[in-house]
Amino acid sequence: MRFLIDNAAFAQAARHIAQIAGREDDSPVLVEAGPKGVTLLGGGWKQVSRVHCRAQVLDEGHVVVNALWLAGIASSMPNGEVTVRAEDARLRLESDGAKALMALMDRSADDVRSRLPDMSAAEAGMVDAPDGVLEELAALAAPFCSRDLNSPVLQATHVTGGDGLMRVEATDKFRMLRASHDVEGMPLVDALVDATWLKAASVGATRVGASDRLFLLADENRVDACVVMDGQYPLLDRVMVSREQARVTVAFDRVTLMDIIRRLKATDYSKRSFTTIRLAVEPDRMHVSLEGEELDNERVMPARLDGAASFRLAFNAQFLLDALASFDGAEVTLLATDPHKPVGFTDGQGSTSVSVVPLRV
Repeated sequence: MRFLIDNAAFAQAARHIAQIAGREDDSPVLVEAGPKGVTLLGGGWKQVSRVHCRAQVLDEGHVVVNALWLAGIASSMPNGEVTVRAEDARLRLESDGAKALMALMDRSADDVRSRLPDMSAAEAGMVDAPDGVLEELAALAAPFCSRDLNSPVLQATHVTGGDGLMRVEATDKFRMLRASHDVEGMPLVDALVDATWLKAASVGATRVGASDRLFLLADENRVDACVVMDGQYPLLDRVMVSREQARVTVAFDRVTLMDIIRRLKATDYSKRSFTTIRLAVEPDRMHVSLEGEELDNERVMPARLDGAASFRLAFNAQFLLDALASFDGAEVTLLATDPHKPVGFTDGQGSTSVSVVPLRV
């Protein structure tokens, strides 16, 4: 096997395989040179990635190498054209003034393919998504997914689709997000998708597809698939707050509040695991404060309170920042039913809604 290829493209493909499907130290990747160029294929029983690269193939063939090693070695080579060839049980990368060699893995192409899920049926039903939408939805959901290894279902992003919409839900029990976007022809899907995989695979993705077992993302040169998780996702309708349910609403400038929270959070030198931010709302203003045994720090900003003469809440500062960062609009409205129950946030556009459990202080 021997081919000439632009090393920037080759290294990017190798890094993508390693990131998406080559997380284990011994993860193999199949490098195959054929009439249409070079294809990298790697993964395991949970996920698979296939990337196609343009190349001048001088001798067709294939080899199996370590995915992480290939990503590291290709990234270490200078940009420009590189010659890649297999010789003496090694893969050799060479360009002007630089060369690198790595051992081949003692595995066959059939062995690599046999351990991967079959993407063909789901790939045939993939549909185009507007530029940036898949990445946006995955990025919105990621901060709200649980980090608790004992709650695998909550580590996933709940993806549903149909009727021209793609929807994502995420929760770690303390905060909840639901977001959607138009995706024409979106297949019917109700899947629990690994949130880490979804965020990584969505970067640059322009196509989406699904089957009963797999969730797929792709662009013009690569296809990534993840085996969906088993389990029942919580019914967020039971805890998320809508405008119709709210007894108290507070409208405020989103960017102003985020700036205040960041500044207050930066002055918290306590050894507590999180920073507590208190909101004390009056009809035309909101007092935002950081209170502790040795420090009191407060800012005042404009706000519009409806439904009560005054209202007080406290939040984990990072949870509140994540909630506000989920919106693009200038004004966000806080929706409350009770100071001790989840509090909703909306920008009035309807495509994204967030709820956060307040602190009892």
